[in-house]
Amino acid sequence: MNSVMAAAGGTGQCCYGATAPCAAADQVDPCSIPPGDIIASNTALVAGYECTGSIEATGSDLKDALLDIITGVGCVFPLDIPPGYPMGAANADPDATEVAMYHTIGGPIPVPPAGRGMDLPTLLESFGMPAGNAATYVDEGWEFTGPDRRFIRFTPNLCAAVAGGDVSKVTTEVACACPSAGQPCTLNVAGFTPSQLAVMRCADGVYQCVGITDVCVPGGSAMPEICNGLDDDCDGITDNMKDSWEDPAFTGLSLPANRIGIDCNRNNTCMCPSGMRDDQAGTDFASYVAAWDPVCECGEGLAAPVDYSAAPDPSPSAPTQDESAACSTRVAGTPGGAGLLAFGMLIAGLWMRRRVSR
Repeated sequence: MNSVMAAAGGTGQCCYGATAPCAAADQVDPCSIPPGDIIASNTALVAGYECTGSIEATGSDLKDALLDIITGVGCVFPLDIPPGYPMGAANADPDATEVAMYHTIGGPIPVPPAGRGMDLPTLLESFGMPAGNAATYVDEGWEFTGPDRRFIRFTPNLCAAVAGGDVSKVTTEVACACPSAGQPCTLNVAGFTPSQLAVMRCADGVYQCVGITDVCVPGGSAMPEICNGLDDDCDGITDNMKDSWEDPAFTGLSLPANRIGIDCNRNNTCMCPSGMRDDQAGTDFASYVAAWDPVCECGEGLAAPVDYSAAPDPSPSAPTQDESAACSTRVAGTPGGAGLLAFGMLIAGLWMRRRVSR
């Protein structure tokens, strides 16, 4: 009877037509057989059945078995899973769970997942355990007790340390499933170089938590170019206003009255201070234009847009002194007031010199 119960509980087995323990083909599940078909009496089974797995109450066998069970239970620890954590269980990646123990040699001592070779011995030696003793903990650590990942179990040598009183306390902590959520990221848009991606609006993203994984999600879609040192339309070229505004994808878009001119009158004449650019902001065209806080300005210093696919530095080159003077005050296509004044002063000087020479 005890062996039937053991087999039903999974610590023994019942066989039909074979001597227990038997091959898998001869094993039967006592839970699926009506009791009268397998049990003849309190002391005998029906002919053909044989079960094993019971532990005799005499001697120390039962005591040892119970101690093993108690010790095993003492080596199982619940995980500290924060409220609202995805699925209510630890991340499948064991490195997202932190386990530490307080040992007689000190603590807290980080306990690695099982199977990490010399990780734990090295840690124990660093806390003062003799090298010979530490060597017995090769590959020791913790493991999940099951697929629900709500408990962890220490491996045998660590379990013995718990049972022997060498380990007085164990702490667990489930790390955040998405430690980068909310932080900025750069998408790896196919076909573009790192220098192009560094200034591309479509590559500018934010990490979001999808399930239990950080996923880089785009922060905004392509927009027509304005003067800001960024690749707004995501074609790999920065501030090419002329071509960008002619793109059929942006048909029907126009700048509001209070932002007229930030596209440099649709000429490729944007200049930015060395190493600087405007911030990428806004998720649609209206918010994108409204958020423009200029560092860059329109001018006459550039004859063509900057193509970063051929440039190692993602920042536009610094304007020359003459270019800075021209680009800091003038809108593309308008006469240069400072140049006209200088020309007038030159004519006046020559006229005065002529009169003096007479």
